[in-house]
Amino acid sequence: MPFVRAYPRETQEMVFDAHDKAFAFFGGACARGIYDNMKTAVDAIFVGKDRAYNRRFQQMCGHYLVDPVACTPASGWEKGQVENQVGVLRRRFFVPRPKFKSYAELNAWLEDRCLAYAKANNRLSWYEITMRIQARLSRQAQLLQTIPGVGPVTASAVAATIGSGRQFRSGREFAAWLGLTPRNRSSGGKERLGKITKMGDRYLRQLIVVGMTSRVRQVANHPERADPWLACSSPCPTRRSSSLLQQRKEGLSRLCS
Repeated sequence: MPFVRAYPRETQEMVFDAHDKAFAFFGGACARGIYDNMKTAVDAIFVGKDRAYNRRFQQMCGHYLVDPVACTPASGWEKGQVENQVGVLRRRFFVPRPKFKSYAELNAWLEDRCLAYAKANNRLSWYEITMRIQARLSRQAQLLQTIPGVGPVTASAVAATIGSGRQFRSGREFAAWLGLTPRNRSSGGKERLGKITKMGDRYLRQLIVVGMTSRVRQVANHPERADPWLACSSPCPTRRSSSLLQQRKEGLSRLCS
């Protein structure tokens, strides 16, 4: 399913906004992103696939847990599907050429056309329906879906990976196995906790983080639908950490009960 959005020029702010709008459109983030060697993302090109990404672009990828992969210079075949889709959508959406008064009007029209195109080519809807049916038939998946931020995709993936979950004694042990606990760098009686270890299943960790982060964002966007424990907490840069803590506390206790 394609997603198209227009901008007057390529700046970092517009690249970040495009990612935000695309992930909101698809309902989740991708595990890997293939990028051209654009100056808004790449500071230096080395041998092979090695790149020096700029700091703000790395922060965005770290926020969405996207693994950036750069194309090889002068190798158009590495992004042939993207180039081909641009031509297809240009012929489908812009023939005859429409006119708009603003970019907001153009982007709203493009989003409607993308949704209409997806409904007309709903090959993925069958897979989604099948996955939802399987999630309803699985007791573990049903229990997992009672956790805020966990839907059929995350529940099915967790249930398929760990089964009943009884191999973990607590939710914290499951979080440590998944790589959500902070790295311990304590020494000399001083407690120092670093970033999360990221030692477990990357796909499961990404699903859980993105799901809980979406619930945290409801506090600002839709406070009437936000969870009470989130509405009472103060909005601060550590709110993602609090969402992960809540996920860790609730996750395995419901699965093993």
